[in-house]
This record gives sequence, C-alpha cells and structure tokens, in this order.
Amino acid sequence: MTHEFDVAEYRGETYRTSRSEAAENHVWLIKIGEKAPERQVPIADLNAWYRERVRATWRGQPFRVTKEHNGRATVDYVGHDGTWAKQNGLEGDRYNGFYGTIDAAELENVQVDRTDHLARWKKENQG
Repeated sequence: MTHEFDVAEYRGETYRTSRSEAAENHVWLIKIGEKAPERQVPIADLNAWYRERVRATWRGQPFRVTKEHNGRATVDYVGHDGTWAKQNGLEGDRYNGFYGTIDAAELENVQVDRTDHLARWKKENQG
C-alpha cells in the first residue's frame, strides 16, 4: 500500500504521524484511517519514518498515485489535457484538477520517491 502522508513503523505496526504540538524529538502516532492520535513516542524509538510519493502513467498520461488498496489505485491526473481526462472517465474539472480510482494493474512506469525522515533526523540529532 502507498501513502501520500508521513508514516512511521513502530513495534511492528504502521501509523500516520504528526509533529503538531508534539514534545521535542517526538511524534504523534495515528492509526491509519483514524483521526485522533493514539500516542506520542520519541523519534529515536521508531523503526522507520518516511513519506512515499508515487508517480506513474496510465494510458500514456502522467498521474500521482495517492492510495493503492486491493488492486485499485486512487490517482490525481497531473497532465494538462482536460478533454482527455473527461474522455477517460476521470472526475473533476480544469480548475480543481481531475482524479479517479482505477485498476492498479493498468499503471505503467511506476516510480516511488521515498523520503527517509528518520535517517535525516538521526543525522541531525545524533551526530
């Protein structure tokens, strides 16, 4: 599964994270799909902390993949052809963008950009 938000792996579980109002060198852990934070933990105790951004093409056009689950992908069209987007069943408009849910197997040229927050934090805080 891909995530277009910061996630942490802690004690075998994967969580969304937030640093909003967290103590120094801590993050809030939030169960994926939930809104309320579950607990606050020291960053040094995390097994991983990162953000993945996924880009791909679908039917030859560029997309950002925001979620993938059970063989379906939620995507945002990042091309500039609104006519093409409408003809291919995407929702939205040229002002707010086009988006949709498609068969993940149809995605091509998938590229994952993973930003490792934990490695950067360790470099900055543990010398």
